Amino acid sequence: MNGVIAAPAAHRWITRRWSTASGGIVAELAPGLEPVEIYRRLAGLPGVIFLDSVPGSGSPSGRPGEPPLAAHAFVAADPLLVIRREPPQPPAAAATLLGELASVLAAAATPTIPGLPPFQGGLAGLLSYDFAMGLVGLEAATSGPPTPTVSMGLYDVVFAFDLEAGRGWLISQGFAPPGSAGGGPRARLGRSQARLEAMLARLEAAVPSPAGACGPPAVRSSHTPESYRQMVAEAVELIRAGDIFQVNLAQRFTTPLAADPATLHLAARRINPAPFAAVLDLGPGPGGPRWIVSSSPERLLHVSRGPRPIARMHPIKGTRRILKRPEADLFASADLDASDKDRAENVMIVDLVRNDLSRVCDAQGVRVEAICRLERYAYVQHLVSVVSGRLRRGQTAIDALAAVLPGGSITGAPKRRACEIIAALEGTARGPYCGSIGYLGGDGSGDFNILIRSFVAAAGCLSFSAGGGITIGSDPAEEYAETLHKAEGMLRVLEAIGGETAP
Repeated sequence: MNGVIAAPAAHRWITRRWSTASGGIVAELAPGLEPVEIYRRLAGLPGVIFLDSVPGSGSPSGRPGEPPLAAHAFVAADPLLVIRREPPQPPAAAATLLGELASVLAAAATPTIPGLPPFQGGLAGLLSYDFAMGLVGLEAATSGPPTPTVSMGLYDVVFAFDLEAGRGWLISQGFAPPGSAGGGPRARLGRSQARLEAMLARLEAAVPSPAGACGPPAVRSSHTPESYRQMVAEAVELIRAGDIFQVNLAQRFTTPLAADPATLHLAARRINPAPFAAVLDLGPGPGGPRWIVSSSPERLLHVSRGPRPIARMHPIKGTRRILKRPEADLFASADLDASDKDRAENVMIVDLVRNDLSRVCDAQGVRVEAICRLERYAYVQHLVSVVSGRLRRGQTAIDALAAVLPGGSITGAPKRRACEIIAALEGTARGPYCGSIGYLGGDGSGDFNILIRSFVAAAGCLSFSAGGGITIGSDPAEEYAETLHKAEGMLRVLEAIGGETAP
């Protein structure tokens, strides 16, 4: 840090500001300013992204010293550049797109600002499941939500929050416009200051996004109870035949609900809080605005910053409903913890994840940090494992994403064959569902969720999906019931913003 810069005008949003060694500017936000307030004020800007995390959500139980999952939150808007791809995309396009992201990120490389939350500017947005299909050499189904396969923005102004400390900062990096030479440190400092002032002016002028929605009609599913059970039965037969060990299958719920993303997100974070939540503007499309509101409990991949980054994954397998009666809920927790089927399913995916990470990590460095630990959420409890490895020299967060997408916990094993079976049995493209939203920092860091428990708005409709892992021991009726348990939080959110819903 080079020293304090005198503010050209007083701002009620910040207390002090200073320049960084690379020519960026950091401004500390006023005490008590919450990330959700920043998001509400910027929700109308193009390309807005809110990587939200509700404190206390998904905390591992009974393990002293466990770091909280909900540690940071980030808000950004009006990116310098948007890289967006619409379906259909050939499989080869996935690797080409990752190369393009790597080039953009290299031009925005910047050292870490010490003492601040990890995302300090860089790329952030969506890598959909359909995009990830290309990484395993498969084409996505042609029918699905009219949403981008990829929507990544280059953000050089970021609101970053340390939720444990209760502090926030506005970071302005002053990246050079794409394709320009940049003009040196003085020009970068000028851009940083101008963009910081512009963002503060927008914050001051913005009116918080209104709360309101029309009452939703009945929510309809892509499957009847009978057709979903039949799909599960077909998957079990494929497993018995030795075609596959495990596969994740889902049903999609749809409603023509009229709601804005800010209203939906505020309801979701209150009713169904999650540590890896997100809101993302996907830009206009056929039929109107497109966006995602996610209440995801699952981290796909975290990559630390530093010369030898650590890649860490948190696969979820094993679910029970949270019950209102304490004695019944305690029994459900004990039943999940002792379930041979659920633990075997989790361990199988842990093996797949270890294999994925070994493609980019030191051969002997991939290890299981936690196996089948219990994490509790508003409506369900899960068995979650943690697998980590140190990236080999020369490997980056983008290389790690290429190795682990699509996430093994939402495909099955072996992964490529599982993806083929999902496409054949579900019959439609998943779109964003089971893809990822997250960031790739200019300092080499990265963090991505898995898009489960997520609303997708496109073509005038709102949809979300719920599914589960199918093994040789799966009972079709129980698997169908599990999808409804996972959908309960989403349905409660819809009920909260108006009208009655019915699965």
